[in-house]
Amino acid sequence: MAQIRSADADTGNGRTQKGAKLLPERLLRWMADKSWQYVFALWLGVFVVGLIGFWTEYHSSGRPYSFWGLVYLASQLLLLNSGFGAEPLNSWLELARIFAPIAVLLTAAKALARIFEEQLQLFILRVFYKGHVVVCGLGRKGWLFVKEFREKGERVVVIEKDVTNEMLAQCESILVTVLIGYAEDPTVLDKANVALSKRVICVCGEDGTNVEIAVRTRKLVEHRKGVALTCLVHVFSPELCNLLRAKIIEMGKLDAFRLEFFNIFQSAAWLLLKDWEPAVRKGIEDVPAPHFLVVGLGWFGESLVVHAARKWWEAEKDTGKCLRVTCVDVQADRLVPLLYSRHETLESLCEINATGIDIESAEFEEAGFLEGDDGRAPVTKIFVCIDNQPLALAAAIKLVQKTQNHRISVVVRLDDKAGFAQLLLTSSKDAPYLESIVPFGLFQETCTIDSLHRTTVETLATESHNVYVAGQRLPDGSMPKKPNVVPWEKLPEDKKESNRSQADQIGEKLRRVKCSLAPRTNWDGRLTEFTDEEVEILAIMEHERWFNELTEKGWRHGTVRDDANKIHDCLVSWDELDEKNREIDRIYVRSLPKFLARIGLDIYRMPEKSRKEGREK
Repeated sequence: MAQIRSADADTGNGRTQKGAKLLPERLLRWMADKSWQYVFALWLGVFVVGLIGFWTEYHSSGRPYSFWGLVYLASQLLLLNSGFGAEPLNSWLELARIFAPIAVLLTAAKALARIFEEQLQLFILRVFYKGHVVVCGLGRKGWLFVKEFREKGERVVVIEKDVTNEMLAQCESILVTVLIGYAEDPTVLDKANVALSKRVICVCGEDGTNVEIAVRTRKLVEHRKGVALTCLVHVFSPELCNLLRAKIIEMGKLDAFRLEFFNIFQSAAWLLLKDWEPAVRKGIEDVPAPHFLVVGLGWFGESLVVHAARKWWEAEKDTGKCLRVTCVDVQADRLVPLLYSRHETLESLCEINATGIDIESAEFEEAGFLEGDDGRAPVTKIFVCIDNQPLALAAAIKLVQKTQNHRISVVVRLDDKAGFAQLLLTSSKDAPYLESIVPFGLFQETCTIDSLHRTTVETLATESHNVYVAGQRLPDGSMPKKPNVVPWEKLPEDKKESNRSQADQIGEKLRRVKCSLAPRTNWDGRLTEFTDEEVEILAIMEHERWFNELTEKGWRHGTVRDDANKIHDCLVSWDELDEKNREIDRIYVRSLPKFLARIGLDIYRMPEKSRKEGREK
């Protein structure tokens, strides 16, 4: 049984939702408020005004009275029966007589609201919440997503199982509805009205729980029509996340349900190295390759090494030089070979020195691993990737002290930039060398709406659009003035959704030509190329997908394109389509292996045995 804490959809600034639409929620929030001080103040006011009124009546008429007699008469007002029959009444008594029924009604309303609070809240969720965001799990990741969506003016419903979670009060302070219960429970998901939501974000503490929530959500939206619900599932293991990404592309969109997997450690590595351009001047031998020191080879450290190697391979694979990486971890001797086995190309791209020492040992204090060997330069950048904040900061300070003459940047992983990071920035005034420490708030930087836009389908949709735009360039180099020939950021949402639908069909296309997907472990490996016959088959599939999509939206064929009236000159069968527009679909198909390689996936042809088994099934 889910309990409900508080609800309101007001954004706090009134920019997105106003007026009558919010009236039921505002009324409900007021009635369900746990503070009764305003009602009590009204009762007290009625009593005091009544007391003054009765004293005025008796005093002006000269009739005898006692203080307790006046108290009795004033208290009778609260029961809507003062027992005083003299007319006309003075203004004090008239006021008391008017506000006494109001106090009674408000008290009754609040009492009923407390009794039926859950039912009222569920009614509001069911009737008024549509196109909202459901966040499952109110840990650090969940809270950051909740806060940013609210700042954007989105309605948010949180499902959290721990009634003692300290962040529940923070949710209430920014007017977020909270359901107390297990997010994998279909009845709780149904109460959150996920069938009418636009996003479900699964950030509970266990991968199995997050996946189960996605399965339950899929069941609840099986009869949904129109725009798909996107379910974003966090997976802690980067390797498992890559495997699942391959599978969801093969699976595609299921009816009105789109599944996406994301990993904050991979996102963090991408963000940290986003502006790093590995530039070794080709042909000049005395320019050394960069030398990274990575302290802590957990999921974040591993993601950082892999992403750095990938960027190095893309930019410098022709130089013949290797990226140098020193990995310091108590289990480095075991983890580095494991890293090599997961990524075939890594050993040829990276010279990884596994330094198996404890971060809290005297050997780490000596930091002999900082110096270059064989006359080569020492480390050029340091990343402290351990998840223990005090230990991470202590390690970073030790390393920056050892390298202060070289002014080497030391990036240290923290949960957020507050707390320890703020103390660090304050201390740097007295110790200037501490300015070399760059705090990186892992959760703060990765649990953002922007990070959700870098998911698999979104990336493929963006790549597809970019190829389309590039293909529209005129002979003089200019771009035609067409509604769709704009950067992805400026593309209307319905056009973006069309590109997402195109990405959703990739799995179906690959199955058609007996191909499948797997994580790309050999970056130097040759990409699978489709035969001319396969290109034609897949191009026809793409045109038919586009044709059906526009037809369902009410578009029709016409000799002159008119977007305002939903008329398109290419809305014809493949046989009737001109060669120029056929080639647009062929270019997209030929580009698929490159698109997929960029997100770390490989197309491979299924063995004949698998094909036969598939046909038998």
